Amino acid sequence: MAREPVCKTKYGFFSPDGQEYVITRPDTPKPWVNHLSNKRYCSMVSHTGGGYSFVDDSGYNRIMREQPGDEIITDRPGRYLYLRDNNTGEYWSAGWQPVQEEPTFWEARHGLGYTQVSSVNHEVQTSIRFFVPRQGLHEFWMVRIKNLSWKKKDLTLFTYVEWCLGNFHSDLLDRSFDVLFNKTEFDRDVILATKTRWIRPDRRDLAWDKHAFIYSNLGADGYDCNKAKFLGSFHYLKNPQVIEEGECLQSSGDGTDAVGVLSKKISLKPGQEICFDICLGVVFEKSEIDSIRKRYHDHQEVEKEWQELQLYWQKYLEMIKVETPDEKFNVSVNYWNKYQAWITPHWSEMDSYYISGGATYGFRDECQHILGILPHDEAFAKEKLVYLLEHQVADGQVLHNFDVFTDKGSLTGHADDCQWLVMAVINHLEETGKLEFLNETVDYHDVGKGKVVEHVTRAMDYTLSNRSSRKLALHRTADWNDALAGGHLGKGESMMVSNQICWNINRLVPILKKAGMTQLAKRYQSIYQEIKLALNKHAWDG
Repeated sequence: MAREPVCKTKYGFFSPDGQEYVITRPDTPKPWVNHLSNKRYCSMVSHTGGGYSFVDDSGYNRIMREQPGDEIITDRPGRYLYLRDNNTGEYWSAGWQPVQEEPTFWEARHGLGYTQVSSVNHEVQTSIRFFVPRQGLHEFWMVRIKNLSWKKKDLTLFTYVEWCLGNFHSDLLDRSFDVLFNKTEFDRDVILATKTRWIRPDRRDLAWDKHAFIYSNLGADGYDCNKAKFLGSFHYLKNPQVIEEGECLQSSGDGTDAVGVLSKKISLKPGQEICFDICLGVVFEKSEIDSIRKRYHDHQEVEKEWQELQLYWQKYLEMIKVETPDEKFNVSVNYWNKYQAWITPHWSEMDSYYISGGATYGFRDECQHILGILPHDEAFAKEKLVYLLEHQVADGQVLHNFDVFTDKGSLTGHADDCQWLVMAVINHLEETGKLEFLNETVDYHDVGKGKVVEHVTRAMDYTLSNRSSRKLALHRTADWNDALAGGHLGKGESMMVSNQICWNINRLVPILKKAGMTQLAKRYQSIYQEIKLALNKHAWDG
């Protein structure tokens, strides 16, 4: 017997094997979004194709546009494929958005490393699989279109993306001026777009060092790069004038709001199906696009990338498997928790569909994120832990947050910051058992370097140096709850951080003893007893 889907709802369900979430209607309460990523390129894709992409960081190297706030309500803009029946003039969009025509059939599947949207409109079946390959600064849209009718279908296909091209904040806050620096060109079926003014903290008088591109191995009959001309006056993404009239205008996006529209006419006999690929991404030199197009000219080469991605995730999932009598628990732990735990240490709180993006890492957040991936990818977890250690200054403090692009951050005086670093190192040592890590040397962010054990003790001692006369941790700027900020007259105490210190010392002392650092272990054990007594005396009513 076939297994039943897991956890049915009115909007969807987990597939029988648990590795896909199947969404059965497009009008979900909010956009349901998947993160598709390798270590450098990240694409956020909603169940209707909404979302945007960036490379390396989302603050200074945004490729596609985001509309903070609006996208939560409208799920726009995104990566769209319009279809137009040239015999009837009817048009629709493959993923439901942005035309929102009622489909005969519609389904989206969020999987591990991909999202697939399938639909049937006007007896035309479409399927688009979005994924980011394991290597490269681009994404693929694997498209299938089939004529389900008994008549020939003469169609025109139109891609649509909105370019951001560099600094996300400039595009958001000063768009009317920022778009004046957009440059686009159409060359041999490829749209290339860049910006001649790249706002960044260290320099302002240079061009963006990348070129965004979009092309299809199906080729192109026409293009548009000017958003206003593509839409037409008093038209919207739901009803662009170019789509209504059926022909692109070959418009330039220079100095204006730029988009990536490629059109292609196709004819499908009854029952005929075609497969092709759309590639979107960035290159540093325009000449690089030639090698990308040559490599992926054949659909089978894109299929190889897809198969490699599937093998990667299957290998990742097989490392640890949990079986319990609760099938929903098994699906969560074995697939989706692992997937989430992979995404978060790669990008931390740098970006989210529901939070305006930037290039900032939250130090505390990342200390917690790397615990989730530690059992599955020890090497990557260690790489990230060393990266965090490198953002500690020599007096023991850590940068509360920092910009991954500039590598600059803030010392904010949060009482709990240092203890998260201590916890992260303890987690790593307990999981791996490799105590030799304590003797590895890591740079401080400001000056000098020290062994990992010295990083830990400086972090611990910095927190301990900020205690009240009652031996409890001072609240300072804030503890874990940032909303409780300030600490009364500088004398406020944090029970949370006091307990955090005790928790960390109780785990650290056995490690220090096993590493032969007995005097250090005795010192911290004594401090633990001191704080324990203070907590029980002043913060516990029995």
